[in-house]
Amino acid sequence: MPPESVIRRYIKVKALALGGAPGERDNAITILAAMEARHHGLREAANKYVRERARQRTAPPPSPPPKRRVHFEDILGGFAGFARGFSDFAEGIGNVVDGRRLAREVRVALRASNKSDSLILQFKIPQSTLTDAVELNPFQFQGFKEGLHAKLDEVLEEIFFDDEAEQSD
Repeated sequence: MPPESVIRRYIKVKALALGGAPGERDNAITILAAMEARHHGLREAANKYVRERARQRTAPPPSPPPKRRVHFEDILGGFAGFARGFSDFAEGIGNVVDGRRLAREVRVALRASNKSDSLILQFKIPQSTLTDAVELNPFQFQGFKEGLHAKLDEVLEEIFFDDEAEQSD
């Protein structure tokens, strides 16, 4: 079993891999793979460590709070908090859509190279799109990346799967 210090570091790096900024996530994933390769059973040990810590933190249920009257302002305050949370969520979704919309301006070109006897895949990004992409917030940038991935998927499917369909006919 890996030492506790390695397990704690692994948990912190995994948190970055799940919730960090795009560059942090990529680096964290690389570090996680290296740590798992170096310490056999690290992932399982970390999961067990987290479960045990959570079990230790659970306290007996608190005694019921004293009964009090519910005020109308409390109810409205709860709804206002819910509405703010929903509004933030909707704004995040809208930002992702904005990023995907910007990705539509990127063109994907596939051409054959005469010199190297290979296919060349190019993303043609207009200067105005590149300028806009630099100013995207994290949610918009995530949508932009997803849009580019979708374009790449379409081209790859066209390359690899259209040939199979023609051969089976």
